Amino acid sequence: MNTKQFKTFVLDHWFDGLSAQQIANHPRAKELYSQRSSRDLTRNVIIGIVSRNGGLFKKGIKKKKKIGRVSFEELVEDIKQKKLELELQKENSKYRKRKCLSCEKTFIMEKNIYICDNCKKNYSTYGDVDSYEVLTY
Repeated sequence: MNTKQFKTFVLDHWFDGLSAQQIANHPRAKELYSQRSSRDLTRNVIIGIVSRNGGLFKKGIKKKKKIGRVSFEELVEDIKQKKLELELQKENSKYRKRKCLSCEKTFIMEKNIYICDNCKKNYSTYGDVDSYEVLTY
């Protein structure tokens, strides 16, 4: 019959790394527990609350935030850029960090390249080169 406020207090302090004895001796925990019970707060009460709420083996570990979805293409692009940064450190004369002329994002490119790979794939101002035909008379 513990209140939700008491449970969250106990679990928050448990995940912060406090022991069951330290939480039981905390004055705020005693105050929250005494509102619903006439008994004293012991470490066994704290251990019971933690074990029933799935935190028994996770002492000192903060709750993880929900991880949002990331597109695989962005990850691949980040990996390519990290590899190019290593190449830039090794061979400074071959690579340069510059803005793409099309999308204006900063990329590491070879010295003679001015448009990033993504823009090259999507670059359609000249149309499809494969569709040209040459007429012979």
